[in-house]
Amino acid sequence: MAKWAWLLPRSDKRNGYFYVSLGWDFIADGEGQYAYGGGINANEDDNSEYEEAWMETLNIGKNGAMTSIYNTGRLSAGPNCGNPEVRFYINGWLGNFLYCGGACKDGAWHWQATTNSTSKSQSDIDGFYTRFQAQGQASKESVNFDSFANKMTFTPGYVGVIRPDADKTTNWSVTGAATHYGAVDDDVIQPTAGDTSDYIHTNASSTIDEIYFSSILGVSNVSRIKVWLYAKESNTSAANCDVDVYCGALLGSKSTAWTTSWAWYSYEWTGLSKSQSDLDGLYIKLTSGNNLAGAYIQSIAAIYIEVTYEPNMVADRLNNIIGQAACATTSRVCRPQYWKCLKFNGIDKREMAWNGCHVV
Repeated sequence: MAKWAWLLPRSDKRNGYFYVSLGWDFIADGEGQYAYGGGINANEDDNSEYEEAWMETLNIGKNGAMTSIYNTGRLSAGPNCGNPEVRFYINGWLGNFLYCGGACKDGAWHWQATTNSTSKSQSDIDGFYTRFQAQGQASKESVNFDSFANKMTFTPGYVGVIRPDADKTTNWSVTGAATHYGAVDDDVIQPTAGDTSDYIHTNASSTIDEIYFSSILGVSNVSRIKVWLYAKESNTSAANCDVDVYCGALLGSKSTAWTTSWAWYSYEWTGLSKSQSDLDGLYIKLTSGNNLAGAYIQSIAAIYIEVTYEPNMVADRLNNIIGQAACATTSRVCRPQYWKCLKFNGIDKREMAWNGCHVV
């Protein structure tokens, strides 16, 4: 489920070429604006001179992905100066950028906006920066940049690990532990080997063992479940063990052939839409091969599950706020941290704010 957040400039990356009118921060400039930099003014005649600013980042999760970004800000330029541009780098320069040329170069402020549809990861977003420059600058007239913000649309992909925490159905045998879940609850992640001194096992055909798992608090939606088993069987002629997961309903059994040596095996279900209550009731269903009948043994020493999910924090804090009154008529630029009304460039967003809203 797509979410969004505003990302604003956070610190200098490359500076010293432009004149910053009233400081590189959210402070009022001479036009009564609260703006990033209070307006950056370039009056040089070398178009290789530019400044760059690091942008804020957002934790979208290991399996999260940015899908698009909307960029907006104000630019101004005189008729005889270079064309001011604002470009955006997120593991590569984005194709669309802010630009002021032609009739826009009348010395007045102009709101500009553009959207880039692109797939970017957490590490890409962490390296997000913006470049301010004036292409073809050939005079001492100034170009100006002011009031920038970026609205990122993304699909959260946080990954948590849950582990066995109770027995449900105990038809397999257990060695080295008092409970079935205790035998397979090893505090390891593949490729680290599980503890083979305690394990569950069976040589009976089509026998079911079921184990409950711990949960994750504050989940809005579960989109992916991946089971990891550290397992083996005594003979590769044994029919496969079927693995299924109950999360609101059984997801559908999967199987894969095991070898006669301990090894990790994974089973994955994607494209899910499961709730907190579904996750709270999750258990794994293990069904032994249908041709064991005392001739073959299937054994499992460790189990854990990776859960890709969207937390309630994102669902509640990055969408419009239910029950909040409409924004006041005054425009606002916000830095998200606590909830405030956001009107940016005259658009009533009712969005989040970091460090409060500042009237612009």
